[in-house]
Amino acid sequence: MSLIASHPVLNHTVKKGATQQAVHFWKHLQATVGLSRKLFRAGKPLNFIKAAAAAFANKTNDPILRVTAFLRAISYAIYFTTDTVTWVNSAKVLQLTHAPTLNKIGTRFWLFGMLANIVNSLRRHQIASAKEAALLADPSEKDVTSLKKVLAEKKAANIQLLWDVLDTTIPISGLGLANLDDGFVGLAGFITSALGTRQQWAATY
Repeated sequence: MSLIASHPVLNHTVKKGATQQAVHFWKHLQATVGLSRKLFRAGKPLNFIKAAAAAFANKTNDPILRVTAFLRAISYAIYFTTDTVTWVNSAKVLQLTHAPTLNKIGTRFWLFGMLANIVNSLRRHQIASAKEAALLADPSEKDVTSLKKVLAEKKAANIQLLWDVLDTTIPISGLGLANLDDGFVGLAGFITSALGTRQQWAATY
């Protein structure tokens, strides 16, 4: 589950005038969970580099899908690399002078990767809608299966679009690009966490 999902609790705790001990507990829990998650994400840069190479090599894909998939993968590879370096610094394995700057750069690439994926989802929605219109214009029994497949692709694109739009609130807030309330950012993170859990459940069962 997304770490940011704990923000609504922390936000509510602070607004209700809870004791300093309670606020400290939630902040400490949030920081601890965050560091633990960074450790398990240490191998992700390599996965995204492979994904970028695959996207670049796919000459048959739609040009917009190809470019946005490549940009997303490269951006995420850079983000997770800086994320790992930040974890190394936070865990006091190494003391890095420029860790905050590096973290800010990584957050920018995270946001850019999500923006690229938003364009990708919009394009996939557009392609699926065109296919749907073509199938509905000349319906036949054999096209029922094709229509179901296209509708599933369209639904997946819409869910991913919602997911990325909500997730952008985290880096946008973190970079100070907009003054977003912690409760709002936390709610967005909670929804994306629920979407992720639903996706994993569907893939497993």
